[in-house]
Amino acid sequence: MSAPQQPSELDHATDEIRAEYTRRRQGGAKPSPGTSMFDARLEHYRALLEHLGLLPLADRRILDLGCGNGNWLDVCCRRWGAQEELCFGADLRADLFPLWRQQHPASRITLVSRPAHELDFPDASFDVLHQSMMLSSVPHAGLRERIAATMWRLLRPGGTLISYDFWINPVNPKTVGVTGRSLRRLFPEARWEWARTITVAPPLCRLLNRLSASIAVFLEPLRILNTHYLVAMTKRE
Repeated sequence: MSAPQQPSELDHATDEIRAEYTRRRQGGAKPSPGTSMFDARLEHYRALLEHLGLLPLADRRILDLGCGNGNWLDVCCRRWGAQEELCFGADLRADLFPLWRQQHPASRITLVSRPAHELDFPDASFDVLHQSMMLSSVPHAGLRERIAATMWRLLRPGGTLISYDFWINPVNPKTVGVTGRSLRRLFPEARWEWARTITVAPPLCRLLNRLSASIAVFLEPLRILNTHYLVAMTKRE
């Protein structure tokens, strides 16, 4: 009888991420930066998809890595014409899924509870891959590289990888900034199609919202207080 397999370094790194998410949840949810900023972010997404000729999303297969509560996939279907049965989300936080199912009992979106680097979809399964604030939550460089390799494997030639993440977050040492340079290192074969610095720093948004929900939206085009990159890359055919 073979000896039980010992946890790998990547397993330990994944467990640390789970523990960090548990700690955040127990600490209570932070106030939202506001619906105005979320709507502004979705407008940036729409402009990106329109620029790349991806609207409507129609029959494209979509995978959202680190999908959280499934909201982005739901937006893809409601606003941009994606088909629910072609939308998939993966997240290691399985506790988020029951509430999603309760709120969307008829949804045909598929949610998978699994770490991103362990996904076993066939190669080139998806036309669009999306990650939002997932890579920055992986401080272990080796695990981050493995996740990026999995993402690239799952994207079909000619497909689009969309990344929304912060490049700086000095208040959270459990995260790592996802800069343009780091994305080029993680996806060296990608062709860059779109890159914008968007979203006023969320802690500042929360403060500004006490005065007016529109202030942060007004400041965003100035870019000097923006902390997130919205990037689109394609996989060469």
